[in-house]
Amino acid sequence: PVKRFNRTPHHFSRYPCLPMPAPMPGPTPCNVLLIGGGGREHALAWQLKQSKRLGKLYLTDNNNAALSDLGEKCPLELNLKESFRFGRWCDEAGINLIVVGPEVPLAEGITDALETDKRRVFGPTRAGAQLEADKIFAKQIMRQAAVPTGDARIFERLEDARHYLEVREGPCVVKASGLAAGKGVIVCK
Repeated sequence: PVKRFNRTPHHFSRYPCLPMPAPMPGPTPCNVLLIGGGGREHALAWQLKQSKRLGKLYLTDNNNAALSDLGEKCPLELNLKESFRFGRWCDEAGINLIVVGPEVPLAEGITDALETDKRRVFGPTRAGAQLEADKIFAKQIMRQAAVPTGDARIFERLEDARHYLEVREGPCVVKASGLAAGKGVIVCK
């Protein structure tokens, strides 16, 4: 029998990296900033535009032509080192919600930097984003929470990893630690 992951709110309180923010009633209209410019962000922008509660939709990346038709260009370039300045612009523009598409800004702590009592960020905190950014951390959490996951070994030295591959029977998968934009996996023969 497989152990099921208990998803009740009290279960999440055991893991400080998964905070459950108090619900915040949203204003109408709701001004939104969408961070990112790929296909995922286009789908998010398209869906946001369907909302009757949407005020203005600002975009940090207008390089995607289909995306640029859905919102206004944010006048500042996103730079986490200048998060105070970016947060001030959000205040001036009346941004109520920030939706983050890419993993990198989440792993760098954009939610921690820009979320306030009056502005929510849709995306995990830096600690929560560790589940995606740090494969070792993710494996440890899955084991602690009894989430079914594949067998894993962690190596810091290349020689140790090579030796393991030589004595192992059957195929294996090697994952790079950190964010790799979906390219950090090698299936060994």
